[in-house]
Amino acid sequence: VDLGASLGYGDEEHNLAYYSYNDPAFTDALFSLALPLTVDDFMYITPAGYYAVLIDNGIRDLSDDDVNWFYGVSFGISL
Repeated sequence: VDLGASLGYGDEEHNLAYYSYNDPAFTDALFSLALPLTVDDFMYITPAGYYAVLIDNGIRDLSDDDVNWFYGVSFGISL
């Protein structure tokens, strides 16, 4: 099991472009959970789930969704 966490920060230019918010701020936190599965000696599949949340109150007030869940699967081959 792989666990991850990250914290996003945006300067004034970034936050204005993405959130219509004109101040620098910590923007979001992302948490992940992944389960790497070995298919055989050279292939693997990794399903993963992610939880993202906006953390700055000013940005959250401007957003319709301040929490998002999303999922994905990656495939890998090692030669």
